[in-house]
Amino acid sequence: MELTTHQGRQTFVVNGIEILDPNDVSVLRSRGGVSLTLVTCYPFYFVGHAPMRYIVTAVLDSAYEASTSPTKTQFPRASITKIRRGTDDLN
Repeated sequence: MELTTHQGRQTFVVNGIEILDPNDVSVLRSRGGVSLTLVTCYPFYFVGHAPMRYIVTAVLDSAYEASTSPTKTQFPRASITKIRRGTDDLN
């Protein structure tokens, strides 16, 4: 995933996908490095309060890391601009 902030673009590599109970907030714990945790309702087609949560975790890809890493305070205005699987772009 490419994350764009006012300070530049960073590439993250997905390292986990889980489906969890909505009360399980353990995935939101600090991981000790630069990482992303994306949370959405599951199943995707469900209308209303979905019974589960789809969790995607990703870590900063050091091969694409910019010269300066963003701080936690820089992330709120970020947006994901591109997600890649292998060589396929999923814009």
